[in-house]
Amino acid sequence: MILRGTALVLLASFLLQPASSDAAHSESTASLVQGSAAESQELATRLSTVAHRILVSNAQFCGQDSVEVLGMDISGGDPHGIYGWTDSDEDEFPTVVSVTPGAPAAESGIRVGDRITEINGEQPSPGISAFQLFSHWLSDRQGGPVALSIDRDGVDKRISVHPELACSYGVVLSDQDDVNALSQGHRAFVTAGMVRWLAKDDDLAVVVGHEIGHIAAGHTTNHPYGSMHGDVEPEADYLGVYFAARAGYDVSGAAEVLQRLVNLKQGEYGRRGHGVDIAERLQAIDAAVSEIRRAHAAGNDPLPSAERLSSHDWLMDSSSN
Repeated sequence: MILRGTALVLLASFLLQPASSDAAHSESTASLVQGSAAESQELATRLSTVAHRILVSNAQFCGQDSVEVLGMDISGGDPHGIYGWTDSDEDEFPTVVSVTPGAPAAESGIRVGDRITEINGEQPSPGISAFQLFSHWLSDRQGGPVALSIDRDGVDKRISVHPELACSYGVVLSDQDDVNALSQGHRAFVTAGMVRWLAKDDDLAVVVGHEIGHIAAGHTTNHPYGSMHGDVEPEADYLGVYFAARAGYDVSGAAEVLQRLVNLKQGEYGRRGHGVDIAERLQAIDAAVSEIRRAHAAGNDPLPSAERLSSHDWLMDSSSN
């Protein structure tokens, strides 16, 4: 579920307090990552793979903010479950421009470069029609697969894809070299610098989970832009560890990820980030890791404790489904 952005305005969320609007404007000319196109695609693939696993594994916590997904980007539109878009020629069918490893499209054999000529027997015309068709069939499929006809290098193929439910939050890769991540509205932003700096997917999942935790808990909608307070950070840490663990990632090093970020930024920001003592955040992470270990040992599905959340109606409603 990846969109790639250039010169996006980023505010520190994983470690720092969001800036004011004036400060945000000053960030708009931040230097861009100067890596190769191949490296940028590699970073985007890593992030999309981690994000997809987390968003699918925790769909039950997103309530109405969930959607059927295929896990691929196409030219010409952004329907439910097709994340990202590119400019397309008016005379061309929508073309697959990226496929998330492990997602339904990849598992069904969809490849980059495939031209989609039919969706459940209907032929998409250029542009918005493909968007409308995907939106229609993913919203109303009633449990069945989506049947795609594709043109692959001049050869017609028929492929059935079984979508899966995921949180409908966007995860955006920004072409910035700063080691940073944030959440705003229903989107999480991660810089190329952060993805590159976190060499292990387990560690990247902790950061992605943290930002998705902010969104799921309502931190990004209950607080006006730039006004999110530090007291929500331990809660996002706690949820983020759960979200990453439920996606199958090893979260035993989650506290180390935060500590490494503190050490990296210490010269600029000191021992406090987001107005909350780092020790409180580390305590929240340790609590989540311990609870998850106990749940796994007992053979139970690890679920966050409502008692540790400031607002937990959304969690209790989700857990009861």
